[in-house]
Amino acid sequence: MHTNTESTMSRRAFLNGCLTAGVVAAGANLAGCAPKQEGGASEATGQTVEKIVFPSSEPFEGLQPPAGEIAFVSEPIAADKIVETVETDVVVCGAGWAGCCAAASAAEGGARVVLLQKGDVPACNGGEIASFGDKVHAGYDDIIDPEEYIYDLMYTGSWRIDENVVRRFVKRSGEAMDWLMDIVGEHIEYPALSIAQTTKRGGLNWYSSAVNFNGGGGVAAMAPMMIEYMESFGNGEVRFNTPACQLIQNEEGRVVGVIAKNAEGDFTQFNAAKGVVLATGGYEFNWERLKKCLRPRDLQVRAWVNSCMGNTGDGHEMGLAVGGFEDEYPHALCTDPSGTKSGGAFGAAIHPFMRVNEYGLRFVNEAIPSNFLANAINAQVGAHDWVIADADIASNIDKIRDLVIPGVTPEQEAEGFIADSVTSDTLEGLAEQMGINTAAFVETVKRYNEACEKGVDEEFGVPAEKLAPVLTPPFYACDEGQINLATECGLRVNSDSAVLSYETNAPIPGLYAVGTCSGSMFYGTYPHHCSGISLGRGLTYGMIVGRILSGAEAPVNEQ
Repeated sequence: MHTNTESTMSRRAFLNGCLTAGVVAAGANLAGCAPKQEGGASEATGQTVEKIVFPSSEPFEGLQPPAGEIAFVSEPIAADKIVETVETDVVVCGAGWAGCCAAASAAEGGARVVLLQKGDVPACNGGEIASFGDKVHAGYDDIIDPEEYIYDLMYTGSWRIDENVVRRFVKRSGEAMDWLMDIVGEHIEYPALSIAQTTKRGGLNWYSSAVNFNGGGGVAAMAPMMIEYMESFGNGEVRFNTPACQLIQNEEGRVVGVIAKNAEGDFTQFNAAKGVVLATGGYEFNWERLKKCLRPRDLQVRAWVNSCMGNTGDGHEMGLAVGGFEDEYPHALCTDPSGTKSGGAFGAAIHPFMRVNEYGLRFVNEAIPSNFLANAINAQVGAHDWVIADADIASNIDKIRDLVIPGVTPEQEAEGFIADSVTSDTLEGLAEQMGINTAAFVETVKRYNEACEKGVDEEFGVPAEKLAPVLTPPFYACDEGQINLATECGLRVNSDSAVLSYETNAPIPGLYAVGTCSGSMFYGTYPHHCSGISLGRGLTYGMIVGRILSGAEAPVNEQ
């Protein structure tokens, strides 16, 4: 077996080896797929303790994103290195969406707040925020059943997530949305409601559960408004270019402050009388952590689509250093299809066009929710597939798309797709350029076109309105892989978003985590089919944690 740091053969060589030696390999793999183990004897129990390393079925060369600057400091920072000490009630580490919401909520409740941000601006993106029972949804008849939504989240997470955390998010999300609208409603274009309904795709629910703020600039536009709201009470301040580096924990185990580094490289100690909130985002730009926490196949991608270069897992590491623990590996990722070899993403390949793998065969209902489609693509040999289209690609985009890319026409999407594709006037010629079995591919396209003509896809169940026939030359094939947007697992928390202790599974006093620095909600895959959930939990738990720390509401769990 191979780990993600090995690359001993090409993808094509691997596939050819499978085809010519499949019978032998099948028997060999039964013995060869046991996890690699390292370790020794435990002094406490005398039993053997082994470290398990996840194997992979292929050699992968992971796509390494640019390296962000890691702020976390593991060694204790000496007192003589600290040039300033600040007394406050609450320190929020990270001015992303969840952090800005937590800081605003705590200041609103009367707490003195310091918001620390690694960069010189708030760091967040996106615009869909999941919510139930809010005033934006009021008046619509076709509203998603929250209980059905909760069940689907638990199902997607294989019940390896915390249902109390999930339930509190869903039950308080409407209140949080109303709170947000009271703050930003006069300053941002009124949000559009994503169609509040549940559709079925391949037997899967696809929930349009979010309020869409993209027309007003999304959370990137609203985060500064939340900071202004925090500052309006006169008890909150933000310090940019001041990343949190290390938590301060007293002898009783309570987290009582944070040490941060300013732009000049000097350390400041922030003493927090009421608590510290970790809101430093994910770890998309920390390659060593990505290799440690993700399955090797999830690193075989075409693009990392995230503008928050400060996301290096600082909050994760700070929480672990004081006795917390995080979601079990491998962590879930927010992923999409449509990655191209040029590094492009969100072009025409985001739509449910016909797809084939290296055997020239279809392998999935192309119209299922995008996270599951990305998983299916990533699970193929070489972690990729081919997206097939014909000369009518632009008109077919108009017909089959679920996603409208703001400011981009179908014709522009088609141009980008064609630029990233191989092309031929014949299907046989296209197969040759793809390097796949010609007969299998031509037969696959024939059956697909027959399904389009009948309006019934008997092989994979794509709805008739999502089928795009491949009839008119020239024909195009785009080599597609997964794209990664964000890591979504973090420190284990309870339904107050309090960070839990590895030793006791009880809250670490004075420490909370929100946003993608927090865990307990996702396992296996990020549920794109439950739209807006990442930003939704950031808003909801940011509001809740701020209120707990300011004393505006009591925690529901024993502290």
